[in-house]
Amino acid sequence: MRRFARAFLNAVDEFGSMDRVQYARVHDIIGPNAVFVDHVPDFDAHNEVYSAGKTVLIEFDNPYIKSLPTIMAVREKAPGGGGGFQERRVRETYTDAYTLELEELYWCVVEARSKTSVADARRDVELFQMILRAGAAKLEGSA
Repeated sequence: MRRFARAFLNAVDEFGSMDRVQYARVHDIIGPNAVFVDHVPDFDAHNEVYSAGKTVLIEFDNPYIKSLPTIMAVREKAPGGGGGFQERRVRETYTDAYTLELEELYWCVVEARSKTSVADARRDVELFQMILRAGAAKLEGSA
């Protein structure tokens, strides 16, 4: 569902304006749970992508409370070359990702259009093959 959050869709567009992705970090619900360390009940799930001049962060506030906004934060070098930076926090809608996905499905059915193409599916298969090859190479190297 998270990929249907408006902030996620906006962030994908924002990634396209980055020169070269240097690092991407995903801190998800299945990741480390810091509550057991500091006893602060803070839900911290986010995706963050870094390039030389820009960082794009997608924050998922809480998966259990409907309609909490998903926020996109963009930090980039400030224009003018003075060494500063600027930050934008975009909260386009309060509509939850499930509702957005349901609306998208409705329009796909009503207008007989597809969300993805055969070319998208082919790229997905190619990506899966790359992941499997990398995993196999890693296993062969450790044996």
